Amino acid sequence: MIIVKEVRKVFDNGLTIALNGVSFEIKKGEVVAISGPSGCGKSTLLNIIGTLETPTSGEVFIEGENISGFHPLHDFRAKTIGFVFQFHYLIPTMTLIENVELPMYSLEISKKVRHEKALEILNSMGLSDRANFFPTKVSGGERQRAAVARALANDPKIILADEPTGNLDVDTGKMVMDYMLDLCQEKSITLLITTHNPSVALMAERIIYMKNGRIENR
Repeated sequence: MIIVKEVRKVFDNGLTIALNGVSFEIKKGEVVAISGPSGCGKSTLLNIIGTLETPTSGEVFIEGENISGFHPLHDFRAKTIGFVFQFHYLIPTMTLIENVELPMYSLEISKKVRHEKALEILNSMGLSDRANFFPTKVSGGERQRAAVARALANDPKIILADEPTGNLDVDTGKMVMDYMLDLCQEKSITLLITTHNPSVALMAERIIYMKNGRIENR
């Protein structure tokens, strides 16, 4: 599903090396954690796989195709990848259901179908009774679950989750991870998680350890 080949990423005209020859493969439906200390290159790697950044050198393939050839990128992202970040990034002036509907606007989906699908996803996340609440009126765990629901809106083949429990307490973080893992297993979604939390990493099927922009072991 995902192949990363000798990916390098440098910043500041080469003074900062974020990634230094990273290579690995992830199978379809696999749940993989990328673990390591802050600043080791985890988020940069996730952004490159998600086409939010481009590598300085090296290649990334998704379903056998080099992502450098995907155009337009926003269309590829909308149809293929769901993003979950450490901060939920829900729009505060929109209800939870409106936030979940938002990614579907990029596809040709009717208003009725958008609404029904968003409600179904929220229900699967245990949030049907919060659908018409604004983000400021629900708990941190509920906001993050809504963010996961939004990531699932377009039936992505891949979910990229960057420190998805970083702002949550231990119990709430485990609950969010359990929801995400169950849904990915049910829908055969490939899940790639970055985390510096060992307990979160251990919930994955496989852990890739990073340090100083390199893979330590896999």
